[in-house]
Amino acid sequence: MRITAQEILIIVSDYYNVNISLIQSETRKAKIVYARHIYNYLAKTLTIEKTEYIGLIIKRNRTTVLHSVKKISNEIQLYSDIVNDVFLLKERISENKLVIKDIDLLQSSINYTKSFLNWMIINNVYLSDINKLFVSL
Repeated sequence: MRITAQEILIIVSDYYNVNISLIQSETRKAKIVYARHIYNYLAKTLTIEKTEYIGLIIKRNRTTVLHSVKKISNEIQLYSDIVNDVFLLKERISENKLVIKDIDLLQSSINYTKSFLNWMIINNVYLSDINKLFVSL
């Protein structure tokens, strides 16, 4: 399962302790602008979303997204704190994907179990019959 731009926005918002509504706002406060730039960079580099869609999520246009991506790409080469932030955020995103995969696996197991139980009901098979089958193996 792929990460989405919305999930990246949530992770960036949590990491910088900034409300999503502030990232989407018109504010020019440095902390908010920085979080917005990082979101744009990560969303563009880690998803297959179009720049128009990435910008739409935070109420910006595609050229703003591209500007952020270029700015962070250049600054990553100059500042170790940006490298560290991006690294830690990518780790959080990876952990988030693992949790999503675990939930998907759990849901698949539940669906399989429901199907199996329905089959047992339809075919008048009881747990004791299945138990006998396993004991005989």
